[in-house]
Amino acid sequence: MQKIPAHQHSIDDIPVGQILGMVPQAVTPLANVVFVDAVNGDDGAGGIGTGVPYQTMQAAVDAVVAANAVPPLGRKGFTIIPGAWQQFDEDLTIDVSNALHLVIQAQGGWMLGDFSAGTWRPPAGVGRNLTFTGSAVTVDGIRPSVVINSTAMTPWNPTSHEAYSGARIAGSILVTGGGLPGNLEFAFEGEVYGEGQANAVDFGTTITSTYWREVRLKKPLVGAIGTNIFKGWDCRFQGKLTFASMGGFFGCELEDGVVCGGPGGVPPEGFFFCDLQGDYDCGGAGRLRLDLSSNTTFVANAATLSGGTTKTLLNDATP
Repeated sequence: MQKIPAHQHSIDDIPVGQILGMVPQAVTPLANVVFVDAVNGDDGAGGIGTGVPYQTMQAAVDAVVAANAVPPLGRKGFTIIPGAWQQFDEDLTIDVSNALHLVIQAQGGWMLGDFSAGTWRPPAGVGRNLTFTGSAVTVDGIRPSVVINSTAMTPWNPTSHEAYSGARIAGSILVTGGGLPGNLEFAFEGEVYGEGQANAVDFGTTITSTYWREVRLKKPLVGAIGTNIFKGWDCRFQGKLTFASMGGFFGCELEDGVVCGGPGGVPPEGFFFCDLQGDYDCGGAGRLRLDLSSNTTFVANAATLSGGTTKTLLNDATP
């Protein structure tokens, strides 16, 4: 912004054209970026790349899915920015067809569902779900991907109190009809309560490549046939994890163990600096890979082995 020149004593001495030059110019909205504002948004007026927010998450997602269906397929991406610390009391369905690339990234926490109960929780049994539908089949070798995270500096989401900077889902993360064809890449940061559902996450038969950071799941995760947990960082899993194969868990707390096919996917594979509780069925001899820190908690917590699983300790000091 221009300053008043020294020889001019007030704004009245400045020519009109110079005054107009002092007004900050409007910021051009970014293409492929969508805003959602539960308070000031308008589903009828919102748009992609216009800076005008939708009111509901579903309207924003529907607009993105429609735009993604326009060729060239698989070579576009979209970012939805929900209003920080806003509540969207709605179920949300995301059609991942046509190799959808979607990031939902808030500048702070946001909530899918009703979080009006005590300690900032959803009422018992009252959940809103995030559901994936459509087809996860690749387009020209490109998989669909959905990332849900926050730009905020995130305190440790898995703490025991209700203070979070990521997404919070009152219900569950699900897939339509038990499974989608193809392979879905999914990364998540936040908390899932699983209210109204048996599990916090149920990918069914869908092949999913998943990444979990600063996550708290209050109920089990189910994805026995095709779900790969390639990475988990600083997470708290309160229910049993049932999945196909795993990469690495780092600094995580597992309160009810796992059922999986063992290590596989993205190295390093195994548990590192984790707090392990419950039972571990990893598919056979040597398939539970632990560093010494994780093994210490495994023993201290009286965790158990099943399904013929035995341990492999990873801290080999052989030069």
